[in-house]
Amino acid sequence: MAGLGASGSGLQLPTAAVTFFDMLSGAFGPCALFAAGLFMGGRKVRADPKEVTWLVVVKLAIQPLITWWLAYQVFGLDGIWAAAAVIHAALPTGVPVFVVAQRYGTYVERSAAVVVVSTAVSVFTLSALLIMLDVK
Repeated sequence: MAGLGASGSGLQLPTAAVTFFDMLSGAFGPCALFAAGLFMGGRKVRADPKEVTWLVVVKLAIQPLITWWLAYQVFGLDGIWAAAAVIHAALPTGVPVFVVAQRYGTYVERSAAVVVVSTAVSVFTLSALLIMLDVK
């Protein structure tokens, strides 16, 4: 309520405060990624290699192929829109999967392994995909 009141009143923050909050907002993403890396870095990867391999292949190969088919063949997209959709689908499994697994105490080892392995493998798969899509 105080924030709404201050916003509605037209009060201006001092320049130093605005600069501080701008710098702080820019640090949020890198700090969150660093914290997630620290949290996951201390975990041992003890998941079934077959299951992890299957999940990584689905995420880094099957999902982008389905997205490519939908974008180019079904919806008739072209150019940057289709390429962006396929690239987005080819990104590695995100840390929120691990966070949810940790929160509910299920599939923690598998999700951590899939996040780590898919991130490592995506260096190669994304590079190849960018070359194939001729993204500059």
